[in-house]
Amino acid sequence: MKKIFKLTLSLFLILSSLALACTGITIKTLDNKIVQGRTIEYGESNLNSKLVVSPRGKEYQSLTPDGKLAGYKWKGKYGYVGASLITDMFIGEGINEVGLNAGLFYFPHYGSLTKYNKKISKKSIVDMQVVSWILSNFATVDEVKEGLKKLANTKIQGLVSLMEKNTLDPEHISAYHVGFVLGPCLNASGRLKTAQMAMELLLAENKAQADELADALKALNDERKDMTKDGTDAAIEQVETELKDDKVLVVFLPDCHESLAGIVAGRIREYYNKPVFVLTRAEGCAKGSGRSIEAYHMFHALVEVKDLLLKFGGHPMAAGFSLEEANIEEFRRRLNENAAKRLTEDDFIPRVWIDVPMPFEYITESLIRELELLEPFGQGNEKPQFALKSLKIRSARVFGRNRNVVKLSLMNERGFSMDGVVFTEGDLFMEEMGNSQSMDIIYYPTINEYNGNRSLQLVVKDWKFH
Repeated sequence: MKKIFKLTLSLFLILSSLALACTGITIKTLDNKIVQGRTIEYGESNLNSKLVVSPRGKEYQSLTPDGKLAGYKWKGKYGYVGASLITDMFIGEGINEVGLNAGLFYFPHYGSLTKYNKKISKKSIVDMQVVSWILSNFATVDEVKEGLKKLANTKIQGLVSLMEKNTLDPEHISAYHVGFVLGPCLNASGRLKTAQMAMELLLAENKAQADELADALKALNDERKDMTKDGTDAAIEQVETELKDDKVLVVFLPDCHESLAGIVAGRIREYYNKPVFVLTRAEGCAKGSGRSIEAYHMFHALVEVKDLLLKFGGHPMAAGFSLEEANIEEFRRRLNENAAKRLTEDDFIPRVWIDVPMPFEYITESLIRELELLEPFGQGNEKPQFALKSLKIRSARVFGRNRNVVKLSLMNERGFSMDGVVFTEGDLFMEEMGNSQSMDIIYYPTINEYNGNRSLQLVVKDWKFH
């Protein structure tokens, strides 16, 4: 059976009146076959879904906002079968003849799409036709990876400038850099202001204009990081002073930007390993985002208190909702009352899966390059995790403008040393470490490149001090 690859397209849409999302499910059978499923939590209209078969060689053209077939044209290299949404032209999920599977996912409150520009209509494709474009054009995820490599030779001046402002080497752009460096800069304009800035950057015709916009977007993303840290700090303080004994953490941050509520909720969930709802003050009500743990079905929890909510939606691990500000305390009380019947202290113990214990001596540039062949990592293709115990802590220092990077020097029992880096709240990390002399770690090996120097480095994902 041909291996099925999953490419998930997350459309980060800001739709302030809706609190909906999608869920993707990937299951591997005992004989290593892949079964995939998904949900579409969008109950505002009739989706009119059909099973659509699109043949190889078919000619396509994207719609424009005025409903005309005046957008990007292409001819399909591959045939595919998919489930349509609204119209046969819009494919929400499908698989092509060579085994590539793609899905269109909807995650509200994470950004916005660029506004339509009639001047470039022939280069434009509507969001709802992206899956159709992928399935009819590509065979494997490797082709997507190859596209990433082409960023090194991009003719888009805006991307060149954005890479320069983030001190990225165009010759070594990875899925990580796209997803966690370049993407957030482009997305920051949609979160905090308007997506128009990102569009103008990508359309910039000269370096001066591109540099100015790239500077502005990087500054905006740095502001977003600062706002996220402030929100996270405020949430932790509220939990420590008022909510520490709650099984479900309901945090009200009236001054937090509503587009950051989900990010803050995720940070707090990671810190306490408890279900978290973060609410912010919005026009006429309070809006919230939730992030959960495996033992707590977040959507079902909201269904149980739906009489308090204005709108809500989600899935087991995340949710969005709105309610009257006056109902927040009752919302907190009832969620915790219901959770007390189901959650035990064991449910709050973090569980981390590792692939194999791997000593320092095994880590080489060659091994790291081989691991890179497994990219891009994501749902259904998780990044490998390695573990080591009883490493001596030679040194630990906090770096970063927000003191959110810890640089470690570690040594194993055979005297081999290696540097490590932890992306976390540095001061809290140092406080937790105290006078500890050794630690267990879960890590992923990388190559650190700085000022022309290359060295092996561990990215530490989890730890335990001794």
